[in-house]
Amino acid sequence: MKKIDFKDLIDFAETFIEINSKNILTKLSEYNTCIELIKNNYTPTVKDVNNIGDKDFKDAVVKRMCIQLQNYQRMPLALDYISYSYNPQNDKGEILNSNDSENEIFQYVINVIDNKTEIDQDSIYSEFKENYTEKEYKDGKYNFALKKYSKGIADFVEKIRNNNDYFSDIKTDCINLDNFAQEGNFSEIEKILKNFCKNIYYLNTTLSYDFFKELYCKNLIKPDVHIKEIFKKYIYKEEELPDDNTIAKDFISICKDITTTPYYADKILWLCCTGNFYEEGITIHKMTRRNFFKFIDNEISK
Repeated sequence: MKKIDFKDLIDFAETFIEINSKNILTKLSEYNTCIELIKNNYTPTVKDVNNIGDKDFKDAVVKRMCIQLQNYQRMPLALDYISYSYNPQNDKGEILNSNDSENEIFQYVINVIDNKTEIDQDSIYSEFKENYTEKEYKDGKYNFALKKYSKGIADFVEKIRNNNDYFSDIKTDCINLDNFAQEGNFSEIEKILKNFCKNIYYLNTTLSYDFFKELYCKNLIKPDVHIKEIFKKYIYKEEELPDDNTIAKDFISICKDITTTPYYADKILWLCCTGNFYEEGITIHKMTRRNFFKFIDNEISK
């Protein structure tokens, strides 16, 4: 299979999405096309880091971390996207959905931080285990994802308590990372990400890319398995892939050439490979990496 132009790849992705999701997604929104919906609904959490208040920014960081720490490999399968194991009710007797339960975890962590509650991995695990469930894999072996998740949360809280300027430092990191990405200064990006994920259980540089991408940095991507496979098959045409930082650098540089944001290109390629339109609460099962590659190959052969 020959290399293809990255702009053509993005065009193929947009067409693939429209073909497979148009009658589903456009019925759920005011947008006429799925691409219009993605461009408006799938954007970083913080629109302008310079003008956001301290509390709102802190909330955004904590909520993003609560989500990020369950994104490691098969972690979401075990945690069931942090949803309750039963139909929970709040104090008003209202049924909570999965988004509400996500907010419940976020609120618990915020309260721990604000009230300076003495906690460790075991106390957090006990709290979560009362209300959440670990899923059992098909092979019958339990994954201890909840305990691992609790360890990550405990490490995150500890890091905040050891640095009074933690959130202002993250805000500075957001600005610097977006600027460094535009400048192509990936040695500085790597330094920031390594320092950010240091001493937080299961957080690595790839997940740190994703954390800042989804929080604010529209010029970053997450060099995950989907991006790697796409680049291996259609961009590099090599058996051995470079490291994640090099893949991110190449991806971001290519986006400059075709005047699209790395965030948008990353997002639509990810959606093509997963079909997970999480903002709408819909998974389109026809949209998989395998089917996307078949579509591209057919388009190339025309």
